[in-house]
Amino acid sequence: MANRRPMNALEITQCYYNIQRNGIGKALLLGFSQVARSKKVREYCIRGIVIAFGNIQELSHKLSEENINVSPTWDSDVLNSTTPPFSDKLIIII
Repeated sequence: MANRRPMNALEITQCYYNIQRNGIGKALLLGFSQVARSKKVREYCIRGIVIAFGNIQELSHKLSEENINVSPTWDSDVLNSTTPPFSDKLIIII
């Protein structure tokens, strides 16, 4: 690992934006999992949350190895509402 080259600007940018996209998706799925009526849809959303979390962790680790700060997530912005604004069918399509 000592001979590993530093990340270039394009790689850093792609990691950063992938963290952003996964963070937004994770927050959206967190909200959907709270309001889903069907247990299958809820489990599907939770599976997506786990995948997004793994992607965020991996990419954040790559950036932290380069001494680059990682942006905060949007998990705290998700409300506690359990009233479904969409049907389960629409949640799966989104």
